[in-house]
Amino acid sequence: MRNSLRIAVSSPNPSASQRLIDTAGFLALEWAAPFAEVVMADDGDIVVSGEVRAIGGILRMPASESKRLSESLIELSVEAPLELIEDGKGNWDIDPELSNWALLRAVLRASSFTPSTAEGAAISSLIKAKLDPPQEKEKLLATADLWAKEIVDLAISDIATVDPNRIRSWLTEQAAELERTTSIHQILRSRYDDDIRRVISQ
Repeated sequence: MRNSLRIAVSSPNPSASQRLIDTAGFLALEWAAPFAEVVMADDGDIVVSGEVRAIGGILRMPASESKRLSESLIELSVEAPLELIEDGKGNWDIDPELSNWALLRAVLRASSFTPSTAEGAAISSLIKAKLDPPQEKEKLLATADLWAKEIVDLAISDIATVDPNRIRSWLTEQAAELERTTSIHQILRSRYDDDIRRVISQ
């Protein structure tokens, strides 16, 4: 039995805007739950769709995703800033077959986004935040973090109700991992202190 928490992000709505919101939700959940397996799939302990509140998750994008974005550049084949326009169904004036990561690159390259839906309005706010004071980005981040933590709390609560033994096993594993990490930190700190004393004594 899998003990780790698996959170799946999926949506029955295939529009470009919803797929971008789902990607933002995926990134927000990865940051909020590093102990969990977060996937873009249709199966998990909990399956959720991204919400407009999650848009700030894009600002949590780790450097490890740069490879995916680099690969998506081949799909996008656009270097100049984009002026994106959303239609009433949540699609944009670009190839609808692009991957989620190519859509994300398009948004990161966009100089403007004209929305027609609630999802589009969230995307527009993200693009504007790139030019706004840092406080606007902080608001988007805080909102996305809160959304992600609510999802994680809901997932853990659901599992605890159905299979409390699994939660106990998972917590035991996490405690062991924390102890291991603390031990490594103490060893490294000791070596660091030894190096400092050696340098001072020279």
